[in-house]
Amino acid sequence: MKKQKIIIADNNKYFREGLKRILLNIGNVKVVGEVENGHQLLDLLETQKADIVFLDVAMPEMGGFEAVLIGHQKFPRTRFVAFSSLENPRYVNRMIAAGVSGYLTKSSDNYDLLHEIVTERQQTFYLSPGLQNHNLQFDNHSLVN
Repeated sequence: MKKQKIIIADNNKYFREGLKRILLNIGNVKVVGEVENGHQLLDLLETQKADIVFLDVAMPEMGGFEAVLIGHQKFPRTRFVAFSSLENPRYVNRMIAAGVSGYLTKSSDNYDLLHEIVTERQQTFYLSPGLQNHNLQFDNHSLVN
């Protein structure tokens, strides 16, 4: 099975390092890049292919929303998964509208979801368990939480 190429975009270095350790523990992944904002992410994607990008919603210079909008146009085969401390339905709905493949909260235990994201290749939408009772707007996504 081919290793999933992962990029982590978050302005918190310690979060990036922690997520990287978790992903490497799950296996079948290769973290090919870490960046601090959306501009750096888009620049990196120009030279480094990624299967999955985990990105924060709120980053300096360019946040996750803009990065996903541009990223989907330029890199349609890359899946973008939001990973944020922002749990307000307004932010979640905005990222869903931008086209993320999932929205995970930093306050939830997401190990099982992370495992599914890096091992599955289905068009499934992943949502942290704590968000399942929020008023969220989905189109044609299967939901895993």
